[in-house]
Amino acid sequence: MNRPFKRPALLLLTVPLLGALAACGSNAPGNRSPAGPSASALGEVTSGCPTPGTRINFQPSGAAVPSGFMADDGSAFSAARGYGWIREDSLGGAPTGLDLRSASRDRNRSGIDQTLDTLIHLQLSGSPAGAWEYVVPSGRYCVTVSVGDKPYDSAHTVNIEGTRVIDRFVPSAAQEYRSGSVLVDVTDGRLTIDARGGSNTKLNSLTFSPVTAASGGNIEVENLDGVPFADRMSFNRISTTNYPGYGVHNLATLRVRNSGTGELQLRGLGISGPWALADAVSLPRTIAPGQLLDVRVRFTATSGDVHSGSLTISSNDADEPSRTVQLAGFWQSVSEGGQEPEMPELLSVFGYKTVLVNSGQTLSNKGKVEAVGDEVLSAYWRRANTAAPVQVRQLAAFHTQNQANTLRWHAKGSDSLNFILTHKEGDAQSVLPRRYGSDSLPAGASFTPGELFGLKVEGTWSDPTKNDTTYDRRAGCTSNCGHHIRFFPVRDRAGNAVPNTYLMLMDSLGVNYDYNDNVYLISNVRPE
Repeated sequence: MNRPFKRPALLLLTVPLLGALAACGSNAPGNRSPAGPSASALGEVTSGCPTPGTRINFQPSGAAVPSGFMADDGSAFSAARGYGWIREDSLGGAPTGLDLRSASRDRNRSGIDQTLDTLIHLQLSGSPAGAWEYVVPSGRYCVTVSVGDKPYDSAHTVNIEGTRVIDRFVPSAAQEYRSGSVLVDVTDGRLTIDARGGSNTKLNSLTFSPVTAASGGNIEVENLDGVPFADRMSFNRISTTNYPGYGVHNLATLRVRNSGTGELQLRGLGISGPWALADAVSLPRTIAPGQLLDVRVRFTATSGDVHSGSLTISSNDADEPSRTVQLAGFWQSVSEGGQEPEMPELLSVFGYKTVLVNSGQTLSNKGKVEAVGDEVLSAYWRRANTAAPVQVRQLAAFHTQNQANTLRWHAKGSDSLNFILTHKEGDAQSVLPRRYGSDSLPAGASFTPGELFGLKVEGTWSDPTKNDTTYDRRAGCTSNCGHHIRFFPVRDRAGNAVPNTYLMLMDSLGVNYDYNDNVYLISNVRPE
């Protein structure tokens, strides 16, 4: 149901019909075979509507129905039928049906097309003013209406979805009828026509059809790292190195895909912050339907710890002409040496909103088993979906350079270890380290444990009772020690918990309790 006289966003074209001669012309309802609408601006119809999908002729019951048309005899709106008349004064509220069958006419004039010769009064004296509605899916429609009559006693006015299509047209012998076409957006599931602003308006016929937006490109982006998000990329960089074989994640690839039916034209690739395109991209760049373009982005910071920025893609995507991808990275001057990122800084780089500590709490509690922030205390875990494996991706490694660390699992009650993954030894000071033995594959894996399982990284177990507590006690832990692997539920950028997905934070025994030595993203798990 429309709200009359909404924003006049849609322009229109009105076409005079000059008596019987014009009634037989190509623009007469029932006699036209127009091409699709040509729009020089939103809603401006300059060459008619598409071949109408729905054609309504307003006429008395029993009158001849024009070929291809449905007859509307003025009956009140019926939900079962899906169209009909309501009181104009009920627009904007609860629609009230109105019987206007007594207001329909057939002039039976010789030589006049039936789609013009019949009509219905919308503002008949002695009767409530009427509005007409037709149930349609919400969307854009091209609508054509015709008004007019031999008695020249009207100021015909038609509003479609609140947009004025015909404005107080007064017929004459030279011009008895007028039609108008317009593009409108239906948002409430009912196409609505009324005559507010007119006098003694008489509607002859109406045709309409849905309009599909011009086919074009549709942009989709994918961070090929796979984490943290499709439209957020994470980096790190070290200015100098203590080892010639060190690795950092200062280069990442964004895949731009065209999932539309027309060409996607990239017009701009704007970067903010200390990043640069690794390869020159000639613009504008056209991506055919179903095709893609990989854009490599390099982190170039030379100081400053945590950085944030963006890559903004401008294109001809109709509903998303500007697509922004978040960029975040950490710069450190040297490997190790107290320069590596702390856990809150790593969360900033990845964009997760997981709460590490609440007010008055600290991660560095000398290995004491106690929960902080969002932490879940559970030495053992089980699969959330037993039909699927557990997925693991290493997010960060910040421990002794040029050492490869390995993650394993074991069944509860057994110390027999099963391999999951090892990161590349040169990536021991990096976010998103690579898999051991590979220069390109990420450190990620899946495994299928039994009912309950624990985890172990090098010499550190997820079960604190299995860990050597000597170092903890030397540091000041007096009881319930050995807590060197922590689990936190992952919260996305909006702060919502990601189902059955956890951050696993590990601190090597006897080090510094920063819990950033190895950080993993583990999914399809739930605590014991």
